[in-house]
Amino acid sequence: MEFLDLPDTVIDIVFEKCNFQERINLSHTCKELYDYYDREEIWKDGLIYQFGKDWESIFNLCRDLFEFDFEESRKKFPETSEYAIRYKLMMNGFNDIVGVPLRNFDRNKRSDFGKCIKNLVSDWSTELVDEYNEDRNKSIKEMLHLKPCTESSTLKYLENKMKISTSDQGFELHQDFQLLYSIMNGQDFTSPVRRLDGLFNATPLFGVIQVYDLELLSYFVSIDLILQFIDRQTGRAEEDLIKKGNIPIVIAPGIRGHKKVVWYFNNETGRIISPRTDIRTDDFNGFYIVAESIFEMIEQASHMISQTASRINQGENLADVCGFINPVTKRTGPFEVTVRVAFLYNESSINPPHFHYGYEITQRMDKSGDLNESMRLERRYWKIDSLNNHIDEVDGPGVIGEYPELLPGTSHTYASRTSFGVPKGKMGGFFTYRKMYKDACTLLHTPTFELNVPKMLDS
Repeated sequence: MEFLDLPDTVIDIVFEKCNFQERINLSHTCKELYDYYDREEIWKDGLIYQFGKDWESIFNLCRDLFEFDFEESRKKFPETSEYAIRYKLMMNGFNDIVGVPLRNFDRNKRSDFGKCIKNLVSDWSTELVDEYNEDRNKSIKEMLHLKPCTESSTLKYLENKMKISTSDQGFELHQDFQLLYSIMNGQDFTSPVRRLDGLFNATPLFGVIQVYDLELLSYFVSIDLILQFIDRQTGRAEEDLIKKGNIPIVIAPGIRGHKKVVWYFNNETGRIISPRTDIRTDDFNGFYIVAESIFEMIEQASHMISQTASRINQGENLADVCGFINPVTKRTGPFEVTVRVAFLYNESSINPPHFHYGYEITQRMDKSGDLNESMRLERRYWKIDSLNNHIDEVDGPGVIGEYPELLPGTSHTYASRTSFGVPKGKMGGFFTYRKMYKDACTLLHTPTFELNVPKMLDS
Protein backbone atom coordinates (compact mmCIF):
# COMPACT_ATOMS: atom_id res chain seq x y z
CA MET A 1 0.00 0.00 0.00
CA GLU A 2 1.26 3.45 -0.92
CA PHE A 3 1.13 6.34 1.53
CA LEU A 4 -1.66 8.18 -0.34
CA ASP A 5 -3.81 5.04 -0.23
CA LEU A 6 -4.17 5.47 3.52
CA PRO A 7 -7.42 6.99 4.85
CA ASP A 8 -7.54 10.79 4.80
CA THR A 9 -7.79 10.88 8.60
CA VAL A 10 -4.47 9.05 8.88
CA ILE A 11 -2.82 11.33 6.28
CA ASP A 12 -4.16 14.38 8.14
CA ILE A 13 -2.60 13.18 11.39
CA VAL A 14 0.77 12.74 9.65
CA PHE A 15 0.65 16.15 7.97
CA GLU A 16 -0.41 17.95 11.17
CA LYS A 17 3.29 17.83 12.01
CA CYS A 18 4.03 20.04 8.96
CA ASN A 19 3.53 23.78 8.88
CA PHE A 20 1.76 25.36 5.94
CA GLN A 21 4.90 26.18 3.95
CA GLU A 22 6.09 22.58 4.29
CA ARG A 23 2.71 21.37 3.04
CA ILE A 24 2.97 23.70 0.03
CA ASN A 25 6.42 22.29 -0.72
CA LEU A 26 5.06 18.75 -0.51
CA SER A 27 2.14 19.62 -2.79
CA HIS A 28 4.62 20.46 -5.54
CA THR A 29 6.09 16.95 -5.52
CA CYS A 30 3.20 15.22 -7.28
CA LYS A 31 -0.28 15.83 -8.65
CA GLU A 32 -1.93 13.61 -6.04
CA LEU A 33 -0.53 15.67 -3.16
CA TYR A 34 -1.36 18.91 -4.98
CA ASP A 35 -4.98 17.81 -5.32
CA TYR A 36 -5.03 16.65 -1.70
CA TYR A 37 -3.90 20.04 -0.43
CA ASP A 38 -6.10 22.10 -2.73
CA ARG A 39 -8.84 22.50 -0.12
CA GLU A 40 -10.49 25.60 1.35
CA GLU A 41 -9.50 24.84 4.94
CA ILE A 42 -5.87 24.28 3.95
CA TRP A 43 -5.63 27.61 2.11
CA LYS A 44 -7.40 29.43 4.92
CA ASP A 45 -4.87 27.95 7.36
CA GLY A 46 -2.21 29.26 5.00
CA LEU A 47 -3.58 32.81 5.17
CA ILE A 48 -3.54 32.62 8.97
CA TYR A 49 -0.05 31.13 8.93
CA GLN A 50 1.34 33.84 6.65
CA PHE A 51 -0.54 36.90 7.95
CA GLY A 52 -1.95 36.02 11.37
CA LYS A 53 -5.57 35.90 12.50
CA ASP A 54 -6.21 39.41 11.12
CA TRP A 55 -5.26 38.43 7.57
CA GLU A 56 -8.58 39.74 6.22
CA SER A 57 -7.63 43.28 7.28
CA ILE A 58 -4.46 43.09 5.18
CA PHE A 59 -6.35 41.55 2.27
CA ASN A 60 -9.05 44.25 2.30
CA LEU A 61 -6.45 47.03 2.54
CA CYS A 62 -4.38 45.59 -0.30
CA ARG A 63 -7.47 44.89 -2.40
CA ASP A 64 -8.47 48.57 -2.20
CA LEU A 65 -4.98 50.04 -2.59
CA PHE A 66 -3.70 47.70 -5.32
CA GLU A 67 -7.14 47.28 -6.90
CA PHE A 68 -7.02 43.49 -6.74
CA ASP A 69 -10.05 42.27 -8.72
CA PHE A 70 -10.98 39.31 -6.58
CA GLU A 71 -14.28 38.60 -8.36
CA GLU A 72 -12.60 38.69 -11.76
CA SER A 73 -9.99 36.23 -10.50
CA ARG A 74 -12.74 33.90 -9.34
CA LYS A 75 -14.34 34.00 -12.79
CA LYS A 76 -10.97 33.40 -14.45
CA PHE A 77 -10.17 30.41 -12.21
CA PRO A 78 -13.57 28.88 -11.37
CA GLU A 79 -12.02 25.58 -10.23
CA THR A 80 -9.65 27.27 -7.77
CA SER A 81 -10.75 27.63 -4.16
CA GLU A 82 -11.69 31.10 -2.87
CA TYR A 83 -9.02 31.10 -0.19
CA ALA A 84 -6.38 29.92 -2.66
CA ILE A 85 -7.12 32.95 -4.86
CA ARG A 86 -6.88 35.28 -1.86
CA TYR A 87 -3.61 33.68 -0.83
CA LYS A 88 -2.03 33.97 -4.26
CA LEU A 89 -3.19 37.55 -4.76
CA MET A 90 -1.59 38.59 -1.46
CA MET A 91 1.61 36.60 -1.76
CA ASN A 92 2.33 37.22 -5.44
CA GLY A 93 0.57 40.50 -6.17
CA PHE A 94 3.38 42.52 -4.60
CA ASN A 95 5.93 41.05 -6.96
CA ASP A 96 4.30 42.71 -9.98
CA ILE A 97 3.75 46.08 -8.27
CA VAL A 98 6.58 46.51 -5.79
CA GLY A 99 9.14 44.12 -7.17
CA VAL A 100 9.44 42.48 -3.73
CA PRO A 101 7.16 39.55 -2.78
CA LEU A 102 5.42 39.99 0.55
CA ARG A 103 6.88 36.65 1.61
CA ASN A 104 10.27 38.39 1.89
CA PHE A 105 9.11 40.07 5.11
CA ASP A 106 9.14 38.37 8.48
CA ARG A 107 5.91 36.44 9.10
CA ASN A 108 5.48 37.88 12.61
CA LYS A 109 5.85 41.41 11.21
CA ARG A 110 3.09 40.71 8.70
CA SER A 111 0.91 39.51 11.55
CA ASP A 112 1.69 42.66 13.57
CA PHE A 113 0.67 44.78 10.59
CA GLY A 114 -2.67 42.96 10.33
CA LYS A 115 -3.41 43.68 13.98
CA CYS A 116 -2.56 47.37 13.77
CA ILE A 117 -4.79 48.10 10.76
CA LYS A 118 -7.79 46.07 11.91
CA ASN A 119 -9.82 49.07 13.15
CA LEU A 120 -8.64 51.24 10.28
CA VAL A 121 -10.06 48.90 7.65
CA SER A 122 -13.18 47.85 9.56
CA ASP A 123 -14.35 51.44 10.21
CA TRP A 124 -13.16 53.46 7.22
CA SER A 125 -16.38 52.97 5.25
CA THR A 126 -18.06 55.43 7.67
CA GLU A 127 -18.90 58.69 5.94
CA LEU A 128 -17.40 62.07 6.81
CA VAL A 129 -19.13 65.32 5.97
CA ASP A 130 -17.54 66.66 2.78
CA GLU A 131 -17.47 70.40 3.45
CA TYR A 132 -16.48 71.20 -0.12
CA ASN A 133 -18.95 69.01 -1.99
CA GLU A 134 -22.60 69.38 -1.07
CA ASP A 135 -23.71 66.61 -3.44
CA ARG A 136 -22.65 63.77 -1.18
CA ASN A 137 -20.57 62.79 1.80
CA LYS A 138 -17.48 60.63 1.37
CA SER A 139 -16.17 57.65 3.31
CA ILE A 140 -13.14 58.00 5.55
CA LYS A 141 -11.36 55.70 3.08
CA GLU A 142 -12.05 58.10 0.20
CA MET A 143 -11.10 61.16 2.23
CA LEU A 144 -7.79 59.66 3.40
CA HIS A 145 -6.48 59.32 -0.17
CA LEU A 146 -3.96 56.64 0.85
CA LYS A 147 -1.55 55.79 -1.94
CA PRO A 148 -0.61 52.23 -2.85
CA CYS A 149 2.87 50.87 -2.26
CA THR A 150 5.96 52.45 -3.66
CA GLU A 151 8.28 50.60 -6.01
CA SER A 152 11.28 48.83 -4.54
CA SER A 153 13.55 51.04 -6.67
CA THR A 154 12.16 54.13 -4.89
CA LEU A 155 12.87 52.59 -1.49
CA LYS A 156 16.38 51.79 -2.72
CA TYR A 157 16.81 55.41 -3.83
CA LEU A 158 15.82 56.61 -0.34
CA GLU A 159 18.21 54.12 1.21
CA ASN A 160 21.07 55.46 -0.94
CA LYS A 161 20.04 59.02 -0.05
CA MET A 162 20.26 58.15 3.65
CA LYS A 163 23.67 56.56 3.12
CA ILE A 164 24.89 59.92 1.87
CA SER A 165 23.11 61.91 4.60
CA THR A 166 24.41 59.69 7.41
CA SER A 167 27.86 59.15 5.84
CA ASP A 168 27.23 55.46 6.49
CA GLN A 169 27.60 53.22 3.44
CA GLY A 170 26.27 50.33 5.49
CA PHE A 171 22.92 52.05 6.11
CA GLU A 172 19.93 49.79 5.39
CA LEU A 173 16.27 50.72 5.73
CA HIS A 174 14.66 49.02 8.72
CA GLN A 175 12.44 46.10 7.70
CA ASP A 176 9.40 47.62 9.48
CA PHE A 177 9.77 50.77 7.36
CA GLN A 178 10.12 48.73 4.17
CA LEU A 179 7.08 46.61 5.01
CA LEU A 180 4.86 49.65 5.66
CA TYR A 181 5.85 51.41 2.44
CA SER A 182 5.62 48.17 0.47
CA ILE A 183 1.90 48.20 1.30
CA MET A 184 0.96 51.89 1.44
CA ASN A 185 2.92 54.94 0.41
CA GLY A 186 1.58 57.84 2.42
CA GLN A 187 -1.32 60.10 1.52
CA ASP A 188 -2.09 61.82 -1.74
CA PHE A 189 -2.41 65.51 -0.92
CA THR A 190 -1.12 68.78 -2.33
CA SER A 191 -0.54 71.75 0.00
CA PRO A 192 -2.40 71.48 3.31
CA VAL A 193 -2.51 75.28 3.46
CA ARG A 194 -4.85 75.32 0.45
CA ARG A 195 -7.37 73.43 2.52
CA LEU A 196 -7.86 76.51 4.70
CA ASP A 197 -8.84 78.51 1.61
CA GLY A 198 -11.85 76.26 1.09
CA LEU A 199 -10.33 73.82 -1.39
CA PHE A 200 -10.69 70.08 -0.89
CA ASN A 201 -7.83 68.06 0.51
CA ALA A 202 -7.21 64.71 2.16
CA THR A 203 -8.19 64.24 5.78
CA PRO A 204 -4.98 63.54 7.74
CA LEU A 205 -4.44 59.90 8.75
CA PHE A 206 -3.30 61.08 12.19
CA GLY A 207 -6.21 63.44 12.63
CA VAL A 208 -6.96 67.11 12.97
CA ILE A 209 -6.37 69.03 16.20
CA GLN A 210 -7.96 72.46 16.20
CA VAL A 211 -7.80 74.75 19.22
CA TYR A 212 -8.50 78.45 18.66
CA ASP A 213 -6.13 79.56 15.88
CA LEU A 214 -3.95 76.43 16.12
CA GLU A 215 -4.74 73.78 13.52
CA LEU A 216 -2.57 70.67 13.23
CA LEU A 217 -3.12 68.41 10.21
CA SER A 218 -0.88 65.36 10.73
CA TYR A 219 -0.29 63.61 7.40
CA PHE A 220 1.39 60.28 6.75
CA VAL A 221 3.90 61.29 4.07
CA SER A 222 4.99 59.50 0.90
CA ILE A 223 8.54 58.54 -0.07
CA ASP A 224 8.57 61.40 -2.59
CA LEU A 225 7.75 63.92 0.14
CA ILE A 226 10.34 62.35 2.46
CA LEU A 227 12.97 62.87 -0.24
CA GLN A 228 11.83 66.48 -0.71
CA PHE A 229 12.01 67.06 3.04
CA ILE A 230 15.55 65.71 3.18
CA ASP A 231 16.58 68.01 0.31
CA ARG A 232 14.95 71.11 1.78
CA GLN A 233 16.09 71.25 5.36
CA THR A 234 15.23 74.58 6.96
CA GLY A 235 17.75 74.52 9.78
CA ARG A 236 20.83 72.84 11.18
CA ALA A 237 18.86 71.00 13.88
CA GLU A 238 16.65 69.24 11.31
CA GLU A 239 19.67 68.41 9.18
CA ASP A 240 21.37 66.86 12.22
CA LEU A 241 18.34 64.64 12.80
CA ILE A 242 18.61 63.26 9.27
CA LYS A 243 22.36 62.73 9.69
CA LYS A 244 21.63 60.55 12.72
CA GLY A 245 19.41 58.20 10.71
CA ASN A 246 15.98 59.70 11.46
CA ILE A 247 13.48 59.65 8.58
CA PRO A 248 10.45 61.99 8.58
CA ILE A 249 7.26 59.92 8.40
CA VAL A 250 4.43 62.17 9.68
CA ILE A 251 4.30 65.93 9.12
CA ALA A 252 1.83 68.55 10.36
CA PRO A 253 2.81 71.72 8.46
CA GLY A 254 3.01 74.96 10.39
CA ILE A 255 -0.09 77.08 9.72
CA ARG A 256 -0.82 80.67 10.72
CA GLY A 257 2.66 81.19 12.11
CA HIS A 258 2.70 78.06 14.28
CA LYS A 259 5.65 75.66 14.19
CA LYS A 260 5.27 72.47 12.21
CA VAL A 261 5.26 69.05 13.89
CA VAL A 262 7.43 66.26 12.49
CA TRP A 263 7.47 62.65 13.63
CA TYR A 264 10.62 60.77 12.64
CA PHE A 265 11.26 57.06 12.20
CA ASN A 266 14.49 56.19 13.98
CA ASN A 267 16.05 53.61 11.70
CA GLU A 268 18.24 52.13 14.45
CA THR A 269 15.57 51.50 17.10
CA GLY A 270 12.39 51.39 14.99
CA ARG A 271 10.78 53.99 17.27
CA ILE A 272 8.71 56.98 16.18
CA ILE A 273 10.11 60.12 17.79
CA SER A 274 9.51 63.87 17.75
CA PRO A 275 12.24 66.36 18.77
CA ARG A 276 11.86 68.37 22.00
CA THR A 277 12.27 72.11 21.69
CA ASP A 278 14.74 73.96 23.92
CA ILE A 279 13.58 77.58 23.82
CA ARG A 280 16.60 78.92 25.70
CA THR A 281 19.09 77.56 23.18
CA ASP A 282 16.73 77.72 20.18
CA ASP A 283 17.61 74.11 19.42
CA PHE A 284 16.36 70.54 19.83
CA ASN A 285 17.13 68.75 23.07
CA GLY A 286 16.17 65.08 23.22
CA PHE A 287 12.97 63.50 21.95
CA TYR A 288 9.39 62.57 22.73
CA ILE A 289 8.65 58.91 21.99
CA VAL A 290 5.46 58.99 19.92
CA ALA A 291 5.34 55.20 19.46
CA GLU A 292 7.61 52.26 20.16
CA SER A 293 7.24 50.97 16.58
CA ILE A 294 5.70 51.71 13.21
CA PHE A 295 2.95 49.21 14.02
CA GLU A 296 2.07 51.02 17.24
CA MET A 297 1.99 54.31 15.29
CA ILE A 298 -0.42 52.90 12.68
CA GLU A 299 -2.52 51.41 15.49
CA GLN A 300 -2.88 54.92 16.92
CA ALA A 301 -4.29 56.05 13.57
CA SER A 302 -6.61 53.03 13.56
CA HIS A 303 -7.96 54.00 16.99
CA MET A 304 -8.50 57.60 15.82
CA ILE A 305 -10.49 56.33 12.85
CA SER A 306 -12.46 53.91 15.01
CA GLN A 307 -13.33 56.64 17.54
CA THR A 308 -14.24 59.07 14.74
CA ALA A 309 -16.54 56.45 13.19
CA SER A 310 -18.15 55.76 16.56
CA ARG A 311 -18.93 59.46 17.05
CA ILE A 312 -20.43 59.73 13.58
CA ASN A 313 -22.58 56.67 14.26
CA GLN A 314 -23.85 58.44 17.40
CA GLY A 315 -25.04 61.36 15.30
CA GLU A 316 -22.11 63.81 15.24
CA ASN A 317 -21.22 65.55 11.99
CA LEU A 318 -17.46 65.30 11.52
CA ALA A 319 -15.54 66.43 8.46
CA ASP A 320 -12.19 64.92 9.49
CA VAL A 321 -10.56 62.17 11.47
CA CYS A 322 -10.26 63.58 15.00
CA GLY A 323 -6.74 63.88 16.42
CA PHE A 324 -7.86 64.07 20.07
CA ILE A 325 -7.44 60.70 21.80
CA ASN A 326 -7.98 58.72 25.03
CA PRO A 327 -11.70 59.45 25.60
CA VAL A 328 -13.04 59.37 29.16
CA THR A 329 -16.75 59.79 29.87
CA LYS A 330 -18.94 60.67 32.84
CA ARG A 331 -22.70 60.14 32.72
CA THR A 332 -25.38 62.01 34.68
CA GLY A 333 -28.86 60.69 33.93
CA PRO A 334 -29.56 61.14 30.19
CA PHE A 335 -26.49 63.37 29.80
CA GLU A 336 -22.85 62.52 29.30
CA VAL A 337 -19.61 64.47 29.03
CA THR A 338 -16.68 63.01 27.08
CA VAL A 339 -13.16 64.45 27.18
CA ARG A 340 -10.40 63.72 24.66
CA VAL A 341 -6.86 65.10 24.85
CA ALA A 342 -3.87 65.86 22.65
CA PHE A 343 -0.28 66.77 23.46
CA LEU A 344 0.85 69.83 21.50
CA TYR A 345 4.39 68.94 20.43
CA ASN A 346 5.03 72.19 18.58
CA GLU A 347 3.96 74.41 21.48
CA SER A 348 5.89 72.64 24.24
CA SER A 349 9.41 73.18 25.55
CA ILE A 350 11.79 71.13 27.68
CA ASN A 351 13.85 74.17 28.69
CA PRO A 352 12.20 75.98 30.31
CA PRO A 353 9.75 73.14 31.04
CA HIS A 354 6.41 74.19 29.60
CA PHE A 355 4.09 71.45 28.33
CA HIS A 356 0.99 72.35 26.33
CA TYR A 357 -2.16 70.29 25.82
CA GLY A 358 -5.37 70.59 23.90
CA TYR A 359 -8.57 69.02 25.17
CA GLU A 360 -11.91 68.50 23.46
CA ILE A 361 -15.21 68.35 25.34
CA THR A 362 -18.36 66.75 23.93
CA GLN A 363 -21.60 67.16 25.90
CA ARG A 364 -24.50 65.02 24.77
CA MET A 365 -28.13 64.29 25.65
CA ASP A 366 -29.54 60.86 24.81
CA LYS A 367 -32.05 60.71 21.99
CA SER A 368 -34.42 58.90 24.39
CA GLY A 369 -34.11 61.67 27.00
CA ASP A 370 -37.16 63.60 28.24
CA LEU A 371 -37.65 66.87 26.34
CA ASN A 372 -38.61 68.51 29.63
CA GLU A 373 -35.07 67.85 30.87
CA SER A 374 -33.53 69.93 28.05
CA MET A 375 -31.18 72.63 29.30
CA ARG A 376 -28.98 75.57 28.31
CA LEU A 377 -25.43 76.16 29.50
CA GLU A 378 -24.75 79.11 31.77
CA ARG A 379 -21.27 78.65 33.32
CA ARG A 380 -18.23 76.40 33.45
CA TYR A 381 -15.83 75.58 36.27
CA TRP A 382 -12.44 73.86 36.02
CA LYS A 383 -9.98 72.71 38.66
CA ILE A 384 -6.53 72.39 37.08
CA ASP A 385 -4.01 70.48 39.20
CA SER A 386 -0.37 70.32 38.11
CA LEU A 387 0.31 67.75 40.87
CA ASN A 388 3.11 69.85 42.35
CA ASN A 389 1.06 71.68 44.99
CA HIS A 390 -0.20 74.19 42.45
CA ILE A 391 -3.92 74.36 41.62
CA ASP A 392 -5.66 76.81 39.30
CA GLU A 393 -9.41 77.33 39.23
CA VAL A 394 -11.30 78.74 36.25
CA ASP A 395 -14.89 79.91 36.57
CA GLY A 396 -16.73 81.87 33.90
CA PRO A 397 -19.76 82.20 31.63
CA GLY A 398 -20.33 79.83 28.71
CA VAL A 399 -17.64 77.98 26.76
CA ILE A 400 -15.53 79.86 24.18
CA GLY A 401 -18.26 82.49 23.99
CA GLU A 402 -21.07 80.00 23.38
CA TYR A 403 -24.09 78.90 25.44
CA PRO A 404 -25.12 75.56 23.90
CA GLU A 405 -28.49 73.91 24.44
CA LEU A 406 -28.79 70.18 25.04
CA LEU A 407 -32.01 68.63 23.75
CA PRO A 408 -32.75 64.92 23.13
CA GLY A 409 -30.35 63.56 20.51
CA THR A 410 -28.14 66.66 20.36
CA SER A 411 -24.52 67.29 21.33
CA HIS A 412 -22.06 70.16 21.53
CA THR A 413 -18.29 69.94 21.07
CA TYR A 414 -15.61 72.53 21.70
CA ALA A 415 -11.86 72.52 22.24
CA SER A 416 -9.60 74.47 24.57
CA ARG A 417 -6.08 74.23 25.93
CA THR A 418 -3.95 74.40 29.07
CA SER A 419 -0.30 74.02 30.06
CA PHE A 420 1.85 72.81 32.96
CA GLY A 421 5.44 73.33 34.04
CA VAL A 422 5.66 69.62 34.90
CA PRO A 423 5.13 66.55 32.69
CA LYS A 424 1.85 65.49 34.28
CA GLY A 425 -1.35 67.12 35.48
CA LYS A 426 -5.05 66.53 35.77
CA MET A 427 -8.29 68.43 35.30
CA GLY A 428 -11.91 68.11 36.30
CA GLY A 429 -14.90 70.32 36.79
CA PHE A 430 -18.54 70.89 35.98
CA PHE A 431 -20.92 72.87 33.80
CA THR A 432 -23.85 74.80 35.25
CA TYR A 433 -26.98 74.42 33.16
CA ARG A 434 -30.43 75.98 33.47
CA LYS A 435 -33.44 73.83 32.60
CA MET A 436 -35.29 75.18 29.58
CA TYR A 437 -38.74 74.05 30.71
CA LYS A 438 -38.29 74.27 34.46
CA ASP A 439 -37.12 77.04 36.78
CA ALA A 440 -34.11 75.12 38.03
CA CYS A 441 -30.36 74.76 37.56
CA THR A 442 -28.30 71.58 37.49
CA LEU A 443 -24.62 70.64 37.46
CA LEU A 444 -23.19 68.43 34.74
CA HIS A 445 -19.89 67.06 36.03
CA THR A 446 -16.96 66.21 33.78
CA PRO A 447 -14.78 63.15 34.26
CA THR A 448 -11.41 63.86 35.87
CA PHE A 449 -8.78 63.36 33.18
CA GLU A 450 -5.00 63.23 33.11
CA LEU A 451 -2.69 65.21 30.84
CA ASN A 452 0.58 63.36 30.38
CA VAL A 453 3.67 64.17 28.35
CA PRO A 454 4.67 61.25 26.08
CA LYS A 455 7.70 59.25 27.19
CA MET A 456 10.86 61.27 26.77
CA LEU A 457 14.32 60.37 25.60
CA ASP A 458 17.40 62.48 26.31
CA SER A 459 19.87 63.03 23.48
